[in-house]
Amino acid sequence: MNIALDKFLKSKRPAVIDPSILKQLLGSMQVTPKREGLLVKEGGGFIQIKVSELLYCYSEDSITFGVTSNKRFIIDETMDELLSTLDFNEFYRINRGQIIAKSSIKKMDPYFNHRVKLSIINPRDQEFIVSRPKTSDFKKWMNT
Repeated sequence: MNIALDKFLKSKRPAVIDPSILKQLLGSMQVTPKREGLLVKEGGGFIQIKVSELLYCYSEDSITFGVTSNKRFIIDETMDELLSTLDFNEFYRINRGQIIAKSSIKKMDPYFNHRVKLSIINPRDQEFIVSRPKTSDFKKWMNT
């Protein structure tokens, strides 16, 4: 949320409220606790896994998958629904189809067209490229 606020404050729109008051107000707001468990499909039923075990999530053919260190699961939520319940400090949506856990990132390399390519734990035939519009914010997120 701080990144969005910084963008707004740097925009050329006339300020209606003093930026320092706005930051103070947003800083004092209570944050909804993020989920600790995630219901995923396994076989014919469902099991719960710990969100802390997730390395990344991705969408393929309108199906959302979550990947841990040893298994891939189907998540019965859209990427938007999932992202809204994850801790922003730990998870970032690097492009339209991938959400990544900060703890799963091993290395970042420059990539074609001002993007960033990530080397991560257990990539399972996935390539992780941060979209160009998100690259700057992603680097700030990684630096926190």
